[in-house]
Amino acid sequence: MHVSEDHEKFNKYIETLLLSVADIVGYEHYYWEQVPESEKKYNEYDELEVSREEKIKLLKIMVENL
Repeated sequence: MHVSEDHEKFNKYIETLLLSVADIVGYEHYYWEQVPESEKKYNEYDELEVSREEKIKLLKIMVENL
C-alpha cells in the first residue's frame, strides 16, 4: 500500500470518527434545539438525522470550546 493510500484511509477513518462523535454529542440537545427544521429529517426507523454540514458546525463549536 502506498503512503498516499494510507493517508487517505486514515483521513476517512478520522472523518468517520469525528462525525460519529458529533452524533453522540448532538443527539443529547444540539440537534433537537439548535438545528433548523430544514436540516432535519427522519429515517425509516423514525430516528432523527441531520445534514453533514450541521454535524461539522457542531464539531467546530466543540473544538472552539476546548
